[in-house]
Amino acid sequence: MQIRGYTGLQGVSAPIFTGLRRRRNLFRYGLLAALALPIGVLVYHRLAMRSLAGDTRITVGAQTSPPYYFVLADGEIDGPVYEVIQEAARRRSLPLDWVADEGGPDHALTTGAADVWPMMGRLVSRTGKYEITRSWLDLSYILVRPYACTAPHAASSEPKSVAHRGTEVTRSIVFDRYPRARKIKVSSHSGALRAACSGEADAAVVVEISTEGGPLEPPRECQARGICLNTTPLTTIGFGFGSRPGSRKARAAAVLLRTEIDRMIDDGTLGGILLRWGVSSGEIRALRAARVASERTNLLAAIALGLLVAVVVLSFVYRRLRRANDERKRVHDQLVQSQAALKVEFARRTEMEECFYQSQKMESLGRLAGGVAHDFNNLLTVINGYGEILFEETAGTPLRERTAQIVNAGQKAANLTRQLLAFSRKQVVEFKRVSLNAVVEDTTKMLRRVLGPDIELITTLDPALRVVRADTGQLGQVLLNLAVNARDALPGGGTVIIRTQNIVLDETYTAKHPEAVPGPYVQLTVTDTGVGMKPETLERIFEPFFTTKEAGRGTGLGLATVYGIVRQAQGSIAVTSRMGYGTTFSIYLPGLEGADAPENDSGEFRCARRGYETVLIVEDQDEVRNLMAETLESSGYKVLRASTPEEALTFSGAERVDLLITGLTFRGMTGKELTDSLLSVRPRLKILYTGGEGEPGGGAELLAKPFGPGSLCVKVRQLLDD
Repeated sequence: MQIRGYTGLQGVSAPIFTGLRRRRNLFRYGLLAALALPIGVLVYHRLAMRSLAGDTRITVGAQTSPPYYFVLADGEIDGPVYEVIQEAARRRSLPLDWVADEGGPDHALTTGAADVWPMMGRLVSRTGKYEITRSWLDLSYILVRPYACTAPHAASSEPKSVAHRGTEVTRSIVFDRYPRARKIKVSSHSGALRAACSGEADAAVVVEISTEGGPLEPPRECQARGICLNTTPLTTIGFGFGSRPGSRKARAAAVLLRTEIDRMIDDGTLGGILLRWGVSSGEIRALRAARVASERTNLLAAIALGLLVAVVVLSFVYRRLRRANDERKRVHDQLVQSQAALKVEFARRTEMEECFYQSQKMESLGRLAGGVAHDFNNLLTVINGYGEILFEETAGTPLRERTAQIVNAGQKAANLTRQLLAFSRKQVVEFKRVSLNAVVEDTTKMLRRVLGPDIELITTLDPALRVVRADTGQLGQVLLNLAVNARDALPGGGTVIIRTQNIVLDETYTAKHPEAVPGPYVQLTVTDTGVGMKPETLERIFEPFFTTKEAGRGTGLGLATVYGIVRQAQGSIAVTSRMGYGTTFSIYLPGLEGADAPENDSGEFRCARRGYETVLIVEDQDEVRNLMAETLESSGYKVLRASTPEEALTFSGAERVDLLITGLTFRGMTGKELTDSLLSVRPRLKILYTGGEGEPGGGAELLAKPFGPGSLCVKVRQLLDD
């Protein structure tokens, strides 16, 4: 794999520079938006003011509220607030129409009876419902409690009843301050005072109407009874211009009038009007103080805005000075991370390539092993076949013992070829009754060579062990793989113990291992005193290609193959391990009833029954074909011999054939194609495949190589009698 450093880093760093440019542009757009916002608001207000020019008339609402408003008998409006608003409208050339609405500002603005209400209290309950300007008049509300002037005044508890004028402001104050008191609604603040003096109410909530901050004077009827008043300050509420919801022109008119009132406060016009109507100079001073405070607030706001702009500009300059260095640092960090990522990716791809090469190597070795095993199977079929024939014919002679040694050696060689086929994963699985003790004894010598001289092998075998139904070659492969695993866990030497015993698995075990069912089993355990395994390793040991060995020492297929073989034999496998104390593999295979001897192909080759049928043998190896023909002819069968499928087709047309014995692979036509062709003509033809690798499929009968004359005779007779 070729990696060009500059090209790769350039491709990685391009998004980084793009991100930096986007952040820089975002900051610029944000600064422009911050500067454009106040300008936009100013322009909006200017346009709103201009929209009031022309013949636009604004309806102003009012209600009886002395000393600020008076609604006369003919419906005309009078009072100091009326004169103030009229003067402000005259200065702004804003035509006004006045309308009296005793329902108050909420009713007038909601119903649309009025566009603007000059004195609307800024209450929390009105927030979001109406547009209310800054306050231009602040009114203080007090709680008035009467007491006899001849008796000393004493503090009292919360009043049981409170009289109030009934406006939204007084209602809000009474309900917030005295929720449990009885509320008495009257028509005016004077009426509330009279209700308190007459005893109709315990107290009254009114606007503080005083002269130069002096005591509140009770009405004449209260004075005639010798009633004095005790006042308690409650709150001060600011009143501004309220505008009809959703009306842009009403909002603009309210802002315009409010702005002009600020000028009237400055030039004394407002104070003069209020003095003519008898409003206290204290309230006028309060208005001026409020104006000064407003100007001070505006000045502070302007200073704060200027400082904010200065901070923004300085921050912008500072960021521009730092940006180049920050960008270089970020790019450098990103490039370092990219280089590290490229190294990791390169290492990962290198590892993948090594795994691929290892897999190819193992596949090539598997093909080589399969090819060698195939050729050896043909040779061993001839050697073992004629060896069994000689063993039978030398009965009672000194050569019998030597012939037996030849037969035993041939059987061991056959087991080796099965292991080669198992390695190449092309073995033919042949389940039969097998004794695990015999498998352990047969493989002990080979296992000692695998383990080496530093590792002691101990076998403990149950003499009454049940037989199992499995493939002998696969069981040997299981033992071999577990022995190799144990050897790798004992780098400094140690002990490996192989034990067999009968066991019964109960529901406690099967509850933890769903693949097993309760019943009798044969247990095969392989224990080593090695280094042990970590819990996280135990969870993955049966995964294909998972290995803890360094590269080149393992494929991760050994234990996966063991698991597959055990499950194929309807068994289960469990592993226990502890770091520093070794590992134990426990294999459970279903035990068959009784401890009788397992099936064995060695011994007599003669058929229990002689035959008379016609058998067609198709085999490309002359020695194997001649051995099978001689064996069957000696048992009475008529044998037709063919070396290729094409030659077999000529025999089938001229002769009546009862059984076809053929291999699976030939040059040209395959054995499966040959059987399909013959079955189309002779549907009742019996088929027997021979071979050392592969499966015929479709449930067809297969006699695996190498086989003996006895196995051949028994299989042929079974097929013909079926």
